Amino acid sequence: MSALTVDPKSLAFGSGRSPRPETIGQLLERGDLRSYDNGTLGMSGPALWLFRYFERKFLELAFKYGASERQYPTLMPISVMERTDYFKSFPHHATFAMCLDRDATPMRQFVDAVKGGQRVEESAASRVRSAGAVLSGAVCYHCYAELQDRAITGEPLVLTTQGRCFRYEHGEFAPLRRQWEFTMREIVLLGPEAPIASMREKLLLEVVEFAKSHGLTGRIDVASDPFFGAVEGRARTLLQRAQSLKYELLVDVTGQKGGDLAIASFNLHGDSFSRTFGLTLPDGQLASTGCIAFGLERWVAAFTAYHGVDPAAWREVIPASEFAPSPNRGAV
Repeated sequence: MSALTVDPKSLAFGSGRSPRPETIGQLLERGDLRSYDNGTLGMSGPALWLFRYFERKFLELAFKYGASERQYPTLMPISVMERTDYFKSFPHHATFAMCLDRDATPMRQFVDAVKGGQRVEESAASRVRSAGAVLSGAVCYHCYAELQDRAITGEPLVLTTQGRCFRYEHGEFAPLRRQWEFTMREIVLLGPEAPIASMREKLLLEVVEFAKSHGLTGRIDVASDPFFGAVEGRARTLLQRAQSLKYELLVDVTGQKGGDLAIASFNLHGDSFSRTFGLTLPDGQLASTGCIAFGLERWVAAFTAYHGVDPAAWREVIPASEFAPSPNRGAV
């Protein structure tokens, strides 16, 4: 039930254009992007307009499939996340929320150290404690936690949410392409296995057509998450690839080998999250889950690689009805 009914190789598509990797630098030079040393990013002007355009289109796609919209906090309780395999599989990505110890003595010591000229980071190092939360690594975790211990009705139940995600890359950051903090729109599927697999395929095909219509060059490939190098992680990776549980939409953004950028993923989880959160079908069997995820900043990177940074050129592939307000609005 997991593999596509079509050959993924047949879904490769090309625009006939050569990608221009220099466009991110042009956006930075123009001020549309503001890149910070810690892997975070600010956005304004036409780049922000383009970001919001893709967010709007993927929300419309979710609604087309009957999705109910959600908004969740960025913080996820550690007690919830540790019930998943996140800390076993992606410990290198986790970002924990910390706070100063509220006891009077360490708090006073901290203030005195800062007043004495010591750097805040150094002063806090031995005086912080866990706040019991982690910054979300993927927004879909919130959906499963919300529905805990419920019977899932609908074939399938479809939710959609957008949020900020945090995956620490230990200095391997690149604006729009690989960031500590980024934005993800997800379409989350819950219910019987067969309808979820079918809907995943329909959504995959529709997203491929959307990317083609926007003049990109790309392909669909079986993928696996880069699980941390434990034996358990390697076994999971092999299983994920063998069962075709994860597909990625890869777009060539450099024109060179290794220049593919994953801008969307199409995932099936089986009953792994259902076992963790007690998600069942009306007959008592465990539900299946899946999600389709869009990295919004990466869509901006992919689109500008093929159409440049001038909004006038974007009109070749973006319908005129979408250009209200103008992508130049808000530019300074």
